[in-house]
Amino acid sequence: PGAAPPYLQLGLVGPRVEGGPFAALYSPLACQLMPLPMHESSALVASASLIERKLGIGVGGRGLLVRVEAGRSQSFVLEGEPDLSAVGIDVLDGAWAAGRGGVWYSPAQARGFSRVWHDERWSSPFVGLSVDVGFTIAVTVDGGVVEFRDPSPARQASIPPSR
Repeated sequence: PGAAPPYLQLGLVGPRVEGGPFAALYSPLACQLMPLPMHESSALVASASLIERKLGIGVGGRGLLVRVEAGRSQSFVLEGEPDLSAVGIDVLDGAWAAGRGGVWYSPAQARGFSRVWHDERWSSPFVGLSVDVGFTIAVTVDGGVVEFRDPSPARQASIPPSR
């Protein structure tokens, strides 16, 4: 027996019964649930992972992000505490997070996220991200679409959003 190999672990996110965020690693073969420490905030509402990279990210209200890499977790809160509602990871481990009126990006192994797009007029939350190297699409609940062709956080996305 022994512990399940890390590639057989699942990341789980959501709300705690008593309120606040919940994230855990679940090893189905070992029947083990390991809750992850994190900042107090609103519930986690979205997650993404790359199993072959042993990388997962969860996002939620008040800017909460949880990053799990090779079994180690780190949680932090984005500046301004935006309500995040969608997340994606590209094949180079770049992480994307989106929420009402904004999109953030973190290159592989970076400690923080930079806002790469912001427009206060976009009041609908993002519900989906499709990410790839050099190309990302973010979609809002009401069908709005923002497209990025350069994931570099050093410059703002140059393509104006279409609605």
